[in-house]
Amino acid sequence: VEGEEQDLEPGSVPEPPFLAWTHLTKTETESFLKLQTPSDCISFVTKKFGLADYEMNARSAILLDFYIETLAFSKECGFNAEKASTCFSILKMTHEYALNTKNLHETFEFFKSIVLKHSLAGVPDCKPLYSASDVKVLIEHVSLSYMQHFKLYQFAFLQEQEKDQFKVHLFVNTAFPVQPLQNFINEKEAQEAAKKRDAPAEAQPAEPEPEKVEGEGETITEAGMAERLAALLEQRATLLQKSMEQRLQVKVDRLNTKMQNLGL
Repeated sequence: VEGEEQDLEPGSVPEPPFLAWTHLTKTETESFLKLQTPSDCISFVTKKFGLADYEMNARSAILLDFYIETLAFSKECGFNAEKASTCFSILKMTHEYALNTKNLHETFEFFKSIVLKHSLAGVPDCKPLYSASDVKVLIEHVSLSYMQHFKLYQFAFLQEQEKDQFKVHLFVNTAFPVQPLQNFINEKEAQEAAKKRDAPAEAQPAEPEPEKVEGEGETITEAGMAERLAALLEQRATLLQKSMEQRLQVKVDRLNTKMQNLGL
């Protein structure tokens, strides 16, 4: 086991009691710090933390915003990979602690204790990772972001949320059943035989008409019927998509209204 640990790449596993590489390895942190576009940041976080349902799940959307904001803050401060990974773990653990204690003062004290553990030199179980200026900007950031919206996070993650139910009635017009081709062949043969009996001997038999399929009061070919059915299905699919978009917009509007009522 000791041989396997020595073969591990530096920055791939955490080194307790310090938090670097706990939730983001060195390679993952460096990869995020190199990202340039918001879409790339969203893709990175959703894949790493399983938040692919953020468009339909409000809690996943809040976590996605929280994680990206934390990593973006580290990038703006110019933190290296170790500082950025530690900062992310500090904020993530602070959020999880807040959901258990439900107390703003205790949560902030917990946050400060972890920051100090990574800021002091010459103290057991402490490491001077962050400088005094780093600690200052880190505390200011958390105070003006997470702690200021503490009640909103509590409400979003601890209160049972309303579930909206929608019923969509989809009506599909079905085509008339197509009769077997053999029925039309037998009918034409009978008509031709009757014409031969009634027509003079010198008269030429009439040419058979093209095969048709009757439907909805007019004669159409089988190819025409397939085209109409395809167009009808496409129209119904468009209506269903619009209905889903309307449902999503209703949820977004309700969430915005609740946030406004909370003064956020």
